[in-house]
Amino acid sequence: MKKIKIDRYFVREKGRTYEVLKFPFIKYMWVMDDWDSEGTHFSIDGSKEVYIQMKYAFAILANFPDKIIYFPCRQWRIGNCYSENYHLVLCRPELQFKRSLWVRIRRKLDRKHLSGKFVLQYDRRKLDDYIRKGLWRHYTRLISPDSGYLNIPTEMYHEMWSEHFEEMRGDTVFKVLGRTECYVCHYETAYSLERYCSGTDKYMSTWIGWLVSDGNIYDTYRRAEMEKDSIKVQNAAEGVIATEMEI
Repeated sequence: MKKIKIDRYFVREKGRTYEVLKFPFIKYMWVMDDWDSEGTHFSIDGSKEVYIQMKYAFAILANFPDKIIYFPCRQWRIGNCYSENYHLVLCRPELQFKRSLWVRIRRKLDRKHLSGKFVLQYDRRKLDDYIRKGLWRHYTRLISPDSGYLNIPTEMYHEMWSEHFEEMRGDTVFKVLGRTECYVCHYETAYSLERYCSGTDKYMSTWIGWLVSDGNIYDTYRRAEMEKDSIKVQNAAEGVIATEMEI
């Protein structure tokens, strides 16, 4: 069992006290609109570290419906990639959280409202048992014997989707996940991370987005810099031509 510590804040707003768990900023984490007409509209792309932290976030939400999880992850784009990306807030539908309050709550995530650390007793085997022993009773052949990934039956998918909600407000994306979906997201994220670490792929499509290697991120940055330099050279050349035409 592993202990994971996350900054915890208690903020009172409109007669209620909210417990916010604020994860650290991760440099290579992008939450973006992937323009998907079905399923999740907002993709969570990033490095291995991003997926490790997301794994913990899903584990917390699966067992604690009263928590708000906040990833302050909005950052500069890479060339034309991730030109629009957002911060991320996760919560459960039982919380009945009014997202219109978020701006006021976020302003209070300061030292005054900091209340130590929330400690997650992370036990992947116990979390996976909910999939293998709990959901398995209701949905046969839930785990694919070939790939190890989940085969989500239509009935289960509709059940999860009845509680799922996504919305973008300002610079933040909100994802509301039911209990079962939290367990499924944890299982898929942890399993994808395991497969990724044991292979040589530069990127991998997952349940929540794209898991990208540090090397691939570096190559993307390098290409963006080369494109930027090329544009500078082109603009400089066009400037010279314009000057000669004026003469």
